[in-house]
Amino acid sequence: MGSMRQTLILIAILITGAGPALAQSGEGHARHGAVYERIDMDAGTVEACSALCDRDGRCQAWSYARAGLMEPYPQCALLSAVSTPIAQPGYTTGLSTRLSERISAAVERPLSESELIALRATYAPYQR
Repeated sequence: MGSMRQTLILIAILITGAGPALAQSGEGHARHGAVYERIDMDAGTVEACSALCDRDGRCQAWSYARAGLMEPYPQCALLSAVSTPIAQPGYTTGLSTRLSERISAAVERPLSESELIALRATYAPYQR
C-alpha cells in the first residue's frame, strides 16, 4: 500500500507540475519565476501573504520576503505557476490552498484505468 501512495503522490506532482517539496509552507525557501505581482506589505506576515494568494484565483503559489531583504519592508510575491522551492534564508513560500487541496484529492482518489495502463508500461511493480 505504501508504494501505491508514493505512486499517487508522484502522479499528483506530475499533473500539477509542482515538483518536489510540496509542503504548504517552506520557511527558508523561495520560489522564482511566474511572478505576476509583488506586493509591498507595511506590516505584512507570512499568513497575510498566503491569504492574499488564496483570495486571487490566478495565484498558484506565493513567496514572502521578510523586511530588509528586497526592500525595507516585507514583500509578497504571487506566482501564476509553481516552481521548485530553493533554499533562501529570510523567505517563506507555499502553495495556494486550492492547489494544495487538488493535490490532496489526487493522492486520495483511486487510479483511473488510463493511469494504471501508463504505470504498467513504465513502473516495474505494476508490470505483469
